[in-house]
Amino acid sequence: KAIDENMLFQDMPSAALEVIIDSMHSVEVPAGTDIIRQGDRDASQFYVLEAGVCEVWVRSGNAQTAKKVHVYSAGSSFGELALLYSAPRAATVKATTRCVLWVMERSVYNAVKRNFTHEQFVARHNLLDTALKKVPLLSALDNNTRSTLANALRSVTFKTGEDVIRQGDIGDRFYIVERGELGVFKDRQGPIKTYGAGAYFGELALLRNEPRAATVRAATDVSLLELDRGNFHELMGPLLPVMTKEAEAY
Repeated sequence: KAIDENMLFQDMPSAALEVIIDSMHSVEVPAGTDIIRQGDRDASQFYVLEAGVCEVWVRSGNAQTAKKVHVYSAGSSFGELALLYSAPRAATVKATTRCVLWVMERSVYNAVKRNFTHEQFVARHNLLDTALKKVPLLSALDNNTRSTLANALRSVTFKTGEDVIRQGDIGDRFYIVERGELGVFKDRQGPIKTYGAGAYFGELALLRNEPRAATVRAATDVSLLELDRGNFHELMGPLLPVMTKEAEAY
């Protein structure tokens, strides 16, 4: 299930997923183990957490201490960026309990991608990268970061009248509007605001670790780009000061 729901494997046929799952091996680590260390340059593994709890810590800029930004529980997956790029790890993931993990190597992922989905993968990446260039917020990102972001996004759709997020719910997703319109409702009043293509929402709950402040409902059929909490903090880091400043005006 964790593989099926991860954005890297969305477009892969079942035969490709079977190859990937068969290639994975299980490891067990004690509490206190750094499964991933921020800055490591030998990153080549992706993990699915079968049992246990892990915390994600990020040290920004010249800060002396790291900040906890996320918690993974059984069924979560992480480390997927290592499958795509030979780049330093963007965060530290530490086991807070004994953990059982399933591990995939980059070499396996690349081989499967070449054999099964290369054309689909490239087409989807190029489509998303073009869409992201039209989002004003993302203009401050360099090409490499935006390209990485494109690979981390998941495409989701909602029908007219469906709630994307609900006021009071715990938030763990950030959204960019690709197509369509949405209305914002607060305390059963609204719409008090509308979102269209290029707009974003859902960041407040991730920035403040608070429940959703409003309900966002599809006013038309909509197509959205979705980013989970872990990747939000890793990839949107350069934009967090801007988003925080804008959030203070809400």
